[in-house]
Amino acid sequence: MVIRKEKLDFLRLGDIDSASNGIAIMPIAEYLHAKGNQNTLHAHSFYSLLLIRGGNLVMMADKRMYTMGRHDIVSISSNCVCSFQHNVPVEGCVILFTEAFFMQRYNTEAVPYFNFLKSNRMNGFVLTSDDIERCIHLMELMRVEYDTAKLGSREVLRNYLNILLQMVGRQI
Repeated sequence: MVIRKEKLDFLRLGDIDSASNGIAIMPIAEYLHAKGNQNTLHAHSFYSLLLIRGGNLVMMADKRMYTMGRHDIVSISSNCVCSFQHNVPVEGCVILFTEAFFMQRYNTEAVPYFNFLKSNRMNGFVLTSDDIERCIHLMELMRVEYDTAKLGSREVLRNYLNILLQMVGRQI
């Protein structure tokens, strides 16, 4: 089966959160009910990190069905073709971000990219219980910072995101 991307819905971060400004952080359940995630294949223009705290997440990516459970972390790269089952109960947090948002942290073109983000697909990670607790804590800090939107919040979020990506990247 060949999937022609030009025939797919192309989901942008602004379709999910019009005030995103390059990053959006929300509960997974809220993300699954967002525009464009209603059991249809789509490509998106942003990166996603999902941390599942309870329940199961069922998704189709790379022409394969995946079920992720408690304490799984999933990264989905930009342009990955995927769909989600939105009627399955799942708890957790999702961080959505654009390359432009993340690149603003660096003032040169020599950016240390994370291979799992460049792979144009979905990746799952198995973390130790200590790493999971650190990721949960970091994502909670990010969620609070995102929700309060204080002066300098974008820079704080960008730094938190870099730390989170470094922690997840260690597992590869």
